Amino acid sequence: MKLNIVPMQGLNDDEIADFARLTLKYPLSVRFIELFQTNLRSKKLIDSLVTSEMAKKEIRNKLGRLEPVFGVIGNGPAKYYKLEGALGTIGFINGNTGNFCDSCNRLRMDCAGRISPCLFSGAVLDIRPLLRPNLNGDKLFSEIKEILIIKPEYNKNKIVNPGIEMSSLGG
Repeated sequence: MKLNIVPMQGLNDDEIADFARLTLKYPLSVRFIELFQTNLRSKKLIDSLVTSEMAKKEIRNKLGRLEPVFGVIGNGPAKYYKLEGALGTIGFINGNTGNFCDSCNRLRMDCAGRISPCLFSGAVLDIRPLLRPNLNGDKLFSEIKEILIIKPEYNKNKIVNPGIEMSSLGG
């Protein structure tokens, strides 16, 4: 189970160690995600940014050393660590102070049935017509394969859509 947290100064930054402490008792993957600038609203909040380095420092100061964990854990862009004796892991996603586009393996589907190859692109594939009224499995597979083929271009070009809402893409 993954627990994603976007720490923000003055809002929940005082709970960073509390969330990390959960990994000592439970086999959770607690992930700290830097605030992404995906739209104008998040751009206004960027002054609240808690970087991954700030979160790591808070955890180290209160809970001790973070040991790197290697290998596939969450199949995503997080870099994982573990506290001594912990059952779970602590991940950090540097969406603001770093760039994980080249290692991103995610597609997102929103609540309206549209698939996006990249959080920051405007590109979407509407799969609803392929699901209703009669499922066309071959066409659905072909369309999803096509979006996977173009995904690296979005990662490479860092195309940004300033109007994207993370809440509509499962973020």
